[in-house]
Amino acid sequence: CAGAGLLYGASPFVLTRLGVGHLALVAAVGILPWAVPTLLRPSASGARTYLWALALACTGFFGGTLAVPAVLVGLACSPAPRRTGRTLGLLALSQAPWLVPGLVVLSRSAQPAASGDFRTDASGTGGVLRVLAGHGFWRWPSQVGDEQGWVVPLLGCALLVAAVVGARSLSGPERRAAPALAAVGLIVPLASALPLVRGAYSWAVDTPVSAALREGQRVLPLFLVVVAPAVAAGVTRLSSARPGWLAGVVLAAPLAVALVLSGPGLWGVRGALDPVDIPEEWEEARAEIRAGGGTVLSLPFFQY
Repeated sequence: CAGAGLLYGASPFVLTRLGVGHLALVAAVGILPWAVPTLLRPSASGARTYLWALALACTGFFGGTLAVPAVLVGLACSPAPRRTGRTLGLLALSQAPWLVPGLVVLSRSAQPAASGDFRTDASGTGGVLRVLAGHGFWRWPSQVGDEQGWVVPLLGCALLVAAVVGARSLSGPERRAAPALAAVGLIVPLASALPLVRGAYSWAVDTPVSAALREGQRVLPLFLVVVAPAVAAGVTRLSSARPGWLAGVVLAAPLAVALVLSGPGLWGVRGALDPVDIPEEWEEARAEIRAGGGTVLSLPFFQY
């Protein structure tokens, strides 16, 4: 339904990442709903699993940190997984687009920034509930909807309740795999934020091998991709017990919640996507480069 689509595709998580320029992550979020049914049953078709995992890997480590947990959860929740070794081998091969460059960088003794600089923002009363609604970006001034106060945690709690009700309608392999995937997508972001466990999380990810997980909130789409359709299923069940017009109100609730949560970022992501005028000097520089027959090589910043 439209509510589920907006809860996921126009969530505060997605709009915030658009605003800060994490376009590769937004692309991975767009691929994920189509890939999840296959990735949660990875042994059913090795070729399809490989192709969907590869599609996510083409967005870089952003997609890799979504594809790898999804396949591992699918294998763990399969009653009798077949060809596990082959599936894991295909998964590793599919992640080559970002693993190979990453290994090259690590071979040059690169030192990634510490995970403590990128902790999920779950601070204060209601902080955990805000994460349920798609909040928690580590740089809180960039978080879409941060000015909405207690509205966000209350809606996050309501979404969780509706999703639990909707999860009862799941059947087959998804009955175990989908809730497990959502749990991973929530536990990882919170692990980097909660005082009792964030030290252990930092110890685990502050290594060159696990640097892709230094910002745990990037894994939140694994939670959102399960919760959004589960909320729609939940309100459908709840509406069946309501008479007449009240049933319609219940069915419209996900759409209303999605609009409230995404509202602060729907018009230009709070100015982050405002159009700008390119100065005339840009055309002058472009003409110089073309006249010389050359191109431009963009070197990385000394520090990011």
